[in-house]
Amino acid sequence: ETVPQLWDWLEHHLVPTVFRQTDQYGQEYKDKTMWSTVLGYNHLTGPLVLEQLRSEVRLCGSGQDIVGADMACYPMETESRED
Repeated sequence: ETVPQLWDWLEHHLVPTVFRQTDQYGQEYKDKTMWSTVLGYNHLTGPLVLEQLRSEVRLCGSGQDIVGADMACYPMETESRED
């Protein structure tokens, strides 16, 4: 993913989904308490926080395992120093 792709996803997918001001038919809510209704039932009541955690890439298996020996994993206990 690139930085422009991230901004495109934020602007065209995340923000319109989480900060909705219209109903499922595209009609604007007259009652502002209905704003930010997510998927028709959930309601955003506080700030939306996005957080990124980067981990080092490691092989999933020990090298002797049949499953995961060539798959990449990102263990949470490691941190990447890449920019």
